[in-house]
Amino acid sequence: MSRIKLATEQEWRAIADEARELRNRIGRLSIKACPYLPVKYTDDLIKAQQMIDRFRVRGEDEMFDRGIRDSSIWHPDELMR
Repeated sequence: MSRIKLATEQEWRAIADEARELRNRIGRLSIKACPYLPVKYTDDLIKAQQMIDRFRVRGEDEMFDRGIRDSSIWHPDELMR
């Protein structure tokens, strides 16, 4: 079993950015595909978004457990409110 490496704040930010972009891309695909596919297929895209959301929550929890306590890494849009 390999040891899990400690990520820097910049590495966490890169992971969070990729996860956020993937979620957004799935959302855009869902909007484009919705008129042309049965709901059961577009529901799969919604489930994929939910899985990415779960990954983001778990990733943020892990980051906090490892000592980096900056929630703006995973939620940059909340700073704008």
